[in-house]
Amino acid sequence: MGSRGDCQIGGNISTNAGGVNVIKYGTIRQNVLGIEAVFPDGTIFSSLKNVKKNNTGLDMKQLLIGTEGILGIITAATIKTYPLPKEKVVMWASFKSFKDVLNFYIYVTKIFNDSITSFEFMNKESIEILEKNEVKVKNLKKNECYCLVEFSNFQTIKNFNDFVCSKINHNILNTDDVIISKSEQENKTFWNYRESIPLAEKKENFIIPHDISIPLKNIEDFISSTTKSIKKYKKHSSIINFGHLGDNNLHFNVLINKHSENQKKKIIKSINRIIFDNVKKFEGAISAEHGIGQLRKKELKIHKTNSEINIMKKIKRVFDPNNILNQGKVI
Repeated sequence: MGSRGDCQIGGNISTNAGGVNVIKYGTIRQNVLGIEAVFPDGTIFSSLKNVKKNNTGLDMKQLLIGTEGILGIITAATIKTYPLPKEKVVMWASFKSFKDVLNFYIYVTKIFNDSITSFEFMNKESIEILEKNEVKVKNLKKNECYCLVEFSNFQTIKNFNDFVCSKINHNILNTDDVIISKSEQENKTFWNYRESIPLAEKKENFIIPHDISIPLKNIEDFISSTTKSIKKYKKHSSIINFGHLGDNNLHFNVLINKHSENQKKKIIKSINRIIFDNVKKFEGAISAEHGIGQLRKKELKIHKTNSEINIMKKIKRVFDPNNILNQGKVI
């Protein structure tokens, strides 16, 4: 998880956190077996059973997961754990187009199936801002798109690196630029490239961030259409586009290179409108893993139906009739 060291289990549960391994393990929602929480009236709800099947009425833990603390305060949880892989191999590859990336994704997921624990995508601008502000990427050709794929050995496959290499048929991949790690240190180096992109962004003056989810079949069209619209509105802008392609989650961030301070609010509003309208058009979600909070509260009302919003409010009133928990958030 990119925020490891800062995030905590309670926060992960209340936001239904994901991270870079969702393609293998799912979000936190798929990994909570039991939960304990305190409701606004002081009632303690405790159901910490360690069972995978529990079909005994309403599943209260699922109601609490992802609600950002507006229904109750989570105080304990039973979490599913997994055996650590014997070893990992990380692959970096570059491509001339996003279509090539998608074809590569389909290819490796078919060949390796459960051995893939991460599949990350980065566009050219992501690597450019990384090299400008954080770290130089070594031994990788300049291209339009990049991928990081992590393979994990959960079995007893000997010479796992050779096994991964033997499965990759370079003749059917539309790239001649593939690097496969040969040590744990190289794994860390490759991951450092990907995880340093948000740090590099923070050193820029004006970036408008977005955490969105788009169905895999629509991602290519979404990126193309949205980029054209943003460039038409703001010529001097760059799209810093990276994310967890394995679970269709994009961090579609817009860097504004030329602007005046008094234009900022107007620019943010216009960029958000372009992106969120296209998220709706291409059947996506305006928040994939960062939640709603205060920042996306108004947008939620636009992208959810009136009946959905009203049901959320009714549930909130049942649990918290005096509205004392996390006021002003989500709904």
